[in-house]
Amino acid sequence: MNEYVVIRYPTDRDVYLDRDHAVPLGRTNRILTISSSGWHIFDLGEPVDYTPESRSVLIVNTDVDSPHELQFEPKGA
Repeated sequence: MNEYVVIRYPTDRDVYLDRDHAVPLGRTNRILTISSSGWHIFDLGEPVDYTPESRSVLIVNTDVDSPHELQFEPKGA
């Protein structure tokens, strides 16, 4: 079952899932689809000029109209 997330950040950046930096999951501030529920790690890749460096979050029972939202901030903001 698909799950849905939105990663919030002030600018447009790639979003990576479960430390796989080969291909981004998608871009910030858009609804992204994950193919399985459970614990997932999200980050924004290089450069690591944001905080936190990653987020480990349990993603379950979401839908496209109610995605799980996560926030990242620029360092020093």
